[in-house]
Amino acid sequence: MFKNYLKIAARSLIKNKVYSLINISGLAAGIACCLIIFLYVQDELGYDKFHKNSKNIYRVLSAEPGKPISARTPFRLGPTLQQEFPEINRTARITWPWPEVVSYEDKNFNQNVICTDSTFFEVFSFALIKGNPREVLNKPNHVVITEEAARKYFGAEDPIGKTVLFNREHEFVVGGIVENVPRHSHFQFDMLAPIPFMRNKFGSALDQWDFEEFFTYLLLSEKSSRSDLENKFSGFIEKHIGQERPAGLMFPLQPLHHIRLYSSHLAWDITVHGDIAYIYTFSAIAIFVLLIASVNYMNLSTARSTKRAKEVGLRKVVGANRRQLVRQFLGESLLLAFLSLILAIGLVEILLPLFNNILGKSLAIRYSQNLPFLSGLVITTILVGVISGSFPAFFLSAFRPAEVLKSKLKSDKTAILRKGLVTLQFTISISLIVCSIAVYRQLHFLKTKDLEFDKEHLIVANMPDSENERSTYLALKNDLLQHPDITGVSAASSVPPHKYHYTGAHAADDSNKTSLTMKFFAVDHNFIETLEMKMVSGRTFSADYATDEKGAIVINEAAVRELGWETPVGKRLKVNWNDRVGTVIGVVKDFHFKSLHDKIEPTVFTVDFNQLWQIVVRIRPQNIPNTLNDIKLQWKKYDPVTPFDFSFVDQNFAQQYRAEQKMGSALGYFTFLAILIACLGIFGLASFSAENRTKEIGIRKILGASVAGIVNLLSKDFVKNVLLANCIAWPLAYFAMNKWLENFAYRIDVGWPMFALAGGAALLIALLTVSTQAIKAALANPVEALRYE
Repeated sequence: MFKNYLKIAARSLIKNKVYSLINISGLAAGIACCLIIFLYVQDELGYDKFHKNSKNIYRVLSAEPGKPISARTPFRLGPTLQQEFPEINRTARITWPWPEVVSYEDKNFNQNVICTDSTFFEVFSFALIKGNPREVLNKPNHVVITEEAARKYFGAEDPIGKTVLFNREHEFVVGGIVENVPRHSHFQFDMLAPIPFMRNKFGSALDQWDFEEFFTYLLLSEKSSRSDLENKFSGFIEKHIGQERPAGLMFPLQPLHHIRLYSSHLAWDITVHGDIAYIYTFSAIAIFVLLIASVNYMNLSTARSTKRAKEVGLRKVVGANRRQLVRQFLGESLLLAFLSLILAIGLVEILLPLFNNILGKSLAIRYSQNLPFLSGLVITTILVGVISGSFPAFFLSAFRPAEVLKSKLKSDKTAILRKGLVTLQFTISISLIVCSIAVYRQLHFLKTKDLEFDKEHLIVANMPDSENERSTYLALKNDLLQHPDITGVSAASSVPPHKYHYTGAHAADDSNKTSLTMKFFAVDHNFIETLEMKMVSGRTFSADYATDEKGAIVINEAAVRELGWETPVGKRLKVNWNDRVGTVIGVVKDFHFKSLHDKIEPTVFTVDFNQLWQIVVRIRPQNIPNTLNDIKLQWKKYDPVTPFDFSFVDQNFAQQYRAEQKMGSALGYFTFLAILIACLGIFGLASFSAENRTKEIGIRKILGASVAGIVNLLSKDFVKNVLLANCIAWPLAYFAMNKWLENFAYRIDVGWPMFALAGGAALLIALLTVSTQAIKAALANPVEALRYE
């Protein structure tokens, strides 16, 4: 029986080559789209799952009224929590991966160094190749290095016991080697140093509860409840922190496996974030594209029902029951689906390099290692086959033999359904077109929006290492300014859009000392001029005024609004960061320090040479390679050990929109795919319609119908479907895009032109697709048409 079904299915596919090709190619494209998206989703959801106790590891966040929620917490928090709560088995603190110059003999490289507790390997499951997990970080002068770092410094030598130098002054002995950090870890490092090393950097500041420079992780016992533990923290805060921090301070717990996809709202995070919204978006696209492909099969199968009606009638006459016929038609559908699967796998292998480049991934189908993927592949194909073939199977098997064999079968029973399915296809396609246009326009807006300072041709680098940083910086600055292609040199605690600092500040004459949270910049005198920010009142800093270094303050317009000052110049302001009371000498126009996701916040500038951590150089657009090489030579003159690692400010800003750029590119490709599949479907339906109305077209031509009239006759129903699809798609796309744009504080308006463009594009594509068959039918010889059948 099965062999017979297979023969009939194969014969049907071969006999109807055009329809088979349309169905197989459409389903293959839909399945390929699903496979690529499934690989992407699987990759994104796989972060930090390799840790043995990943389900019981939580990261502590810091939430304080008036500030963004931060991933950084106080130094003392982890150990104090473990002492207080028995449900916490272990804690581990890690620092930001500081770029340290690590030297061994004549080899000097910038390495990402994390300082951490001796319990690091008890909380996390990074695999040690050499060293005892419980002891390797116990000694204050021992470090653990990755395999890659070991090869870089020691080649084939055994690194254990060798001494490396941090920043030319701190000696550390290699005590362990760890496997290279998996790509699916939310933090990366080259070396691990014991946490006491941080005393050299921060001293007694580590003991202050308001000093947040550490990421704290808790390993809870199996039966512990996250919510119960969080509820106990209010008493803990009152007992241990008290008045050292503002009222309302909280320490929420974030599951380890949520860090990758649920952290985009956090400030000062250690990881490059993904976004769970994009997981939902791409998953929905996969379902929609597969749905469009499945609809093609259903449409063409039901449209061709009259062609197979006699076959069904004869089978029923000779004894076939409905169940057997359903199995036959579902078998054909499943055969088609598995043929499509084979083609889809080939398409995926061809297209994966393109999508890896777009998404910044290294996705691959690992057939022998990915049982869930292969299982999902087979299940998806079976579902596609059953869903696509279910309606045709049950519809065709319901034909009555008597009506079929007497040619009394009404051929338009499924016409309304087919029109509805075509409308559904174009509703999805038009929605995707609108979304693609909106994403493209928003990305263009992000790239071209005036940030109120000139980000072009600005180079930023960390300060050169020196015992006397101020004199070294000033000497380097003076030498660089002699270069004809360098127009400005300055420095700051941070340069947009790099990590930023917050401080409390209040009007000096405010008796209540009502503190406002502001962004803080310690700067050189000419920082504002070098970045070409605009002053709206007063003046900027000047080395000509000796008092500017200790007593002058510049604020932005947002700070003026928050302080409620009408004439801010001359007012006195207390800045908590460097405990300075100064006079406001000027107001700078609001500028975008971060991405356009975030609103411009109150900002305060002071001149403070003790906190200049980044140098910024403005160069001319001509001879950039030569200029960079000259800067590197000057750099080595003052710091021969530290490599000159720099970046361009405009590229740093562009990096902030990398996720949106990836989504926009991928969305464009998937939209094209959806439209292509939909067009394949209406191409098949148009072919069937022209074939089915051959005699009618011949008679109309003999009676004087024009080619344009015939084309209009065959196209008008499809045009109506596309117009109806526009009416449904526009509100859906409007809602979806407004929801996405809520992530941006500064954004485009979703106006009618993009809907008109999407609708017009869909209508034109549909007309071109249908017209190819309509014109062919209209130009056919009417005599041949009347001889048809």
